[in-house]
Amino acid sequence: MMNDSMKDPGNSYLLEIGLEEMPAGMILPAVEQLKHN
Repeated sequence: MMNDSMKDPGNSYLLEIGLEEMPAGMILPAVEQLKHN
């Protein structure tokens, strides 16, 4: 997780915003999508 975030800062930014803004039910699917991209 740390390595992926450092490799692509945009992903960690989206995750930080997502954790604040998205409903809990949407966080995991979004994280999984980022992992697969």
